[in-house]
Amino acid sequence: MEKLHTAFLTYCADTKLTFEFNALEEETEPFWDWDDIEREFIRKEYINKIRNGEYLYFCAEVVAKKAGVVLGRAYLGECIYASYEEFYEREGGSCDDLINDAKAEALETLKKLAE
Repeated sequence: MEKLHTAFLTYCADTKLTFEFNALEEETEPFWDWDDIEREFIRKEYINKIRNGEYLYFCAEVVAKKAGVVLGRAYLGECIYASYEEFYEREGGSCDDLINDAKAEALETLKKLAE
């Protein structure tokens, strides 16, 4: 998947991990398994707004690194936002969950390497 956007997110002093956000190109259009007509109309509205550039559609990736080495990753697909910053600057949002998941994977990797 092609990287569309990259941003430094944060540094965790106690673990010395850095976190990076990458917006990756999604390979398919948004698909939600909705049966009713009203929701299908909403889905088509989103697709139109993505196509005309009002919204961005991407797979979010958060990478946990230590000394430049990738130790953990977390992904969330089918993200639809007006900007990448809206995704990663929202406190308590999905990006925070990805940071926590990437951090947990990185700490597990470090634990295994120390054995």
